[in-house]
Amino acid sequence: MYQAGPLRRTMRTKFLSSVFIHFALLWNIGKVLQVDGSEEEYRLQKHLFGNYRKIRPVMSSRDPLIVSFILSLFRILRLDERDQSMAILVAVVERWNDTHLQWNPADYDGIRETVTLYESAWVPDIILYNSASETYLKGIVTTNLIVEYTGEVMLEMVAHFRSSCNINAKGFPFDKQTCTLLFMSLTQDQDKWYAYKILGTAGLDQSTMLVTDQIQMRVPNDRGAELVAYKESAEFKLELITVAQRNYTDPCCILPFSAVEYSITLSRKGMFFLVINHVLPMVVINIIALLAFLVPCESGEKVTLGISTMLNMIIFLTSIRDLLPPTEDIPLIGRYYCVCICLVGLEVGLSIFTLYLHHLEGVPFPRSMQKFCQILARMPFMRMSQFIEVENGKEKKMKKKGKDMVEMKEAGAERLSFPLFFDDLIRLSKKQPRDETHGNERETEISPNNDEQQNQERKEEPRMIRGQPDFLAHLENWRIASKILDRFFLFLFAVLNVAISIVIMACSGD
Repeated sequence: MYQAGPLRRTMRTKFLSSVFIHFALLWNIGKVLQVDGSEEEYRLQKHLFGNYRKIRPVMSSRDPLIVSFILSLFRILRLDERDQSMAILVAVVERWNDTHLQWNPADYDGIRETVTLYESAWVPDIILYNSASETYLKGIVTTNLIVEYTGEVMLEMVAHFRSSCNINAKGFPFDKQTCTLLFMSLTQDQDKWYAYKILGTAGLDQSTMLVTDQIQMRVPNDRGAELVAYKESAEFKLELITVAQRNYTDPCCILPFSAVEYSITLSRKGMFFLVINHVLPMVVINIIALLAFLVPCESGEKVTLGISTMLNMIIFLTSIRDLLPPTEDIPLIGRYYCVCICLVGLEVGLSIFTLYLHHLEGVPFPRSMQKFCQILARMPFMRMSQFIEVENGKEKKMKKKGKDMVEMKEAGAERLSFPLFFDDLIRLSKKQPRDETHGNERETEISPNNDEQQNQERKEEPRMIRGQPDFLAHLENWRIASKILDRFFLFLFAVLNVAISIVIMACSGD
């Protein structure tokens, strides 16, 4: 126990000694590096920026400053059809030669380049001219300047740009859009200066106006860096990216500006909208609307189904209103919705017509209608229905039965001028009974003031028609005709839906 104390103190002393030695070595290494590297670079930057003036770095005011501009596209973030804008994430690289930032590397321990702060040197004021962002500067991250001994300066920026874009939504959602990015200096336009010439012995001078760019933007020939780090968007496909140098005239100035214009062509991935959002639900609703022709007339839900599907289509049409810009050109999906709504409305109207025929009573079934329905029944997948033949009274019926048939036709013709679903509205102005024994006719006038007699005739008249011998045969024929028309309308509108859909999609040009 008495030897543990000195041993512990000895180990502690050795540990502190080793820590001190390592600390001393690191301190000396840091001093060496500071003398060999940091001091020389500090002296270099003091030489460069001690009397530096932030003016356009050219030898002569008449010389243009050439700025090399490279844009590297990272992602297409959003294409806003409503606001007519495109949001992208890019990296921008600018290079120019600053004649005020040149040195001999041998005088500064072989240093060939140095890094300085963005605010230390002159930087061209190149901006995205057609920006649609309210917070333009907040979306730009600037780095330090990299300066080479020859005066070449490189500036790298990462930016979230939002540019205005003339979006043509006519082919939405199978559309192609071309958006432009216009980069140019905000204040450095072309400069004009005058050169003077002496004219012979007269001693007169003549001035000639010459124009040169204060900042001349150029795009390097090697453009492979534009899509090196590009990531494909889930909604859009990048079709093409082009760049061109041009002179742009701003309303503020007479002389134009040197500019670089990038054009980005995008195509929308149609399956994103076809499967998920808008088109597929519309197709399903349209198919359900067609099934209204298969609903039996006795169910009472034939018209209700059609109206419900039409209301659903109108709701889907209003759901895309916030996606599209306010324009007079109806987009492709809007035309498709409008056509589908018109077809469903027509289907509802024809369903009401077949219901009307199904419940038609007291009207003889014409021979022409029977032939027309037999022609329609020859279509594929349609079962031939047998109509009930009604005998002609002059050939195979007795005279009394023929007379009853005539009375039924007269009564049915008179019913056509009134709503056929409301028997109590049928009125007879005259009743003509015949005397078969003597063969002479008698007319009995119905007094308009005799209300009881009129009410009794209104009640008895439908029963008289229903009591005719061929009443049930004609009623059954009308019902058979309504079923045949239902099947025909089903095939007709199925073909129309497919044909119109193909025509509308072909109009998109894709």
